[in-house]
Amino acid sequence: MTDFKTFTDIGHFDEGVMKRTNFSNQKHGAVVQITQEEYERLKKYCK
Repeated sequence: MTDFKTFTDIGHFDEGVMKRTNFSNQKHGAVVQITQEEYERLKKYCK
């Protein structure tokens, strides 16, 4: 979790020296916070 005061901005995709070459959009996922109830529901669904 971040506090939005001491975080380090890592920039935006494709702005630095590393560029995408073999795909048009970034393909990584995102981390999201879920509740315990949502977690339990996902556990049941993914069995």
